[in-house]
Amino acid sequence: MKKREVIMNCIKGILCASISGALLLPVTGCGRSESDQHASSESSSGADTVRVRVESLASGGLSLCRVESKVLMDTLTIPSRIIPSQDLEASVGSLIQGRVREVFVKLGDRVRKNQPLMTLEGLEIGELKARYVQASANLRYTEAKFNRAKSLFEQNAASQKAMLEAQADFEKARAEFSAEDQKIHSVGMADDELIAIAEGKTGLHSSGFMALRSPIDGVVSERNVSIGQFVEPNSNAFKIVDTRELWVDGNLSEIDLSRVSMHTPVALRVAAYPREVFRGTIVYVGTTVDAQSRSIKVRATVGNVGRKLRPEMFAEMLIPERREAGGFVIPSECVVKDGEDSFVFRSIGGGAFLRQRIQLGEIRSASVIVLDGIRAGDELVQNGTFILKSEMKKSTFGEEH
Repeated sequence: MKKREVIMNCIKGILCASISGALLLPVTGCGRSESDQHASSESSSGADTVRVRVESLASGGLSLCRVESKVLMDTLTIPSRIIPSQDLEASVGSLIQGRVREVFVKLGDRVRKNQPLMTLEGLEIGELKARYVQASANLRYTEAKFNRAKSLFEQNAASQKAMLEAQADFEKARAEFSAEDQKIHSVGMADDELIAIAEGKTGLHSSGFMALRSPIDGVVSERNVSIGQFVEPNSNAFKIVDTRELWVDGNLSEIDLSRVSMHTPVALRVAAYPREVFRGTIVYVGTTVDAQSRSIKVRATVGNVGRKLRPEMFAEMLIPERREAGGFVIPSECVVKDGEDSFVFRSIGGGAFLRQRIQLGEIRSASVIVLDGIRAGDELVQNGTFILKSEMKKSTFGEEH
C-alpha cells in the first residue's frame, strides 16, 4: 500500500512540473531584459529564498558588501638594484697636474657645495695665477687710459686718433683678461680666491696652491688621493654622491612589457627594512631587450627617506596594474559552493536573501571574478553565509516533514 502511494505522488509531481513548464514557456521565450529577469528573481519565493530573524543576524555577525568594481588591481614584482642618480653624482678631479698638499675629507664625510676637498700645488698653478694677475692689471690700466683719452677728446684736448688707439688697447686687454679668467675658472678656482688674487691679497707663498672643491652637496663615496701624491689631469680624486634621491633599475620580462608605462608610481622593498615601503616613479622604460636575459630595463626614481637606502642594494620593485576584470570582483567569502555549482546570497530586503547561482571566472587569493549572475549595486552576504545555509537547511527539512 505504501509503495503504491509513493508511486502516485511521484506521478503527481511529474505532471505538476510539466504543466508549470508548459504555462511558463511562452513567457520566458519573449526576450525579457536582464533587469526584468533580475527583478523577477527578487520577487520569487521558495527553496532559493531564506528569511533570517533579527536575533540571528545580530548573533551571527552577518555583514554585506556591495557589488561595484569591475577593475582588478594587480601587482607586478620585478628584481631590481639601487644605484646612484647620475643627476646627483659628481666625479671630482684636477684639470692640471700637481702634488697633493692637504686632504680635508675622508670616505663617508658629508660635504657642501664649494667646500674644499684638498689642496693641490704645482708650477702650472702658479703660472695660471700670474697670467691672471697680469691680465687683470692690464685691463684696469687700459680702461683708465681709454676713459682719460675719451674725456680729453670730448674737451677737444686730445685727437680722435689717440682716443681710438686707447679704445683698441682697452678692448684687446678685455679679451685677454676674459680668456685668462675662463682658464682659471675651468680648473676650479673660486670667485673669492680670484678677487683676492686680483687685489693682491694672497701672499707669494700661496701662489702655487689651489683648492679642489666639491661641485655639489653630498657624501664622499670615493677618495683616491693621499698627501704627497702626484695627480694627473685625467685622474679622479673624489666621487661625491647625493643620496636624497636614488635610481632603481629593474629587469622586466619582455612578456610583461605591456603592463608597464612611464610615470607609474611604484613601491620598493629591501631586505634590510622588510616592514618599510619606499615610494618612487617610473622615469624610463628600455627600448631594447637584453639578448642574454630577455629582459628590459625599467628605471624608477625613489625618495630616500631617512637616507636608509644604499647604492648597490638589491630590491623588489612593485608595480601596480589596473586592468578590466571582465566581470565583477567580489570577496571570496561571498561564494558558497554546492557540489560543482557556485552561489551567493543576495539581499532582497526585509531580512530576505536569495540564493543566486553565479558563473565564476578567475579565482584569486582573496577575491573571485564573477562573470554572470550578479550586477552592480547588488548587496551580497560576505560574512555569515553559514547562517543562511543553516536557515535554508531548516526550511528544507521542515517542508519534507
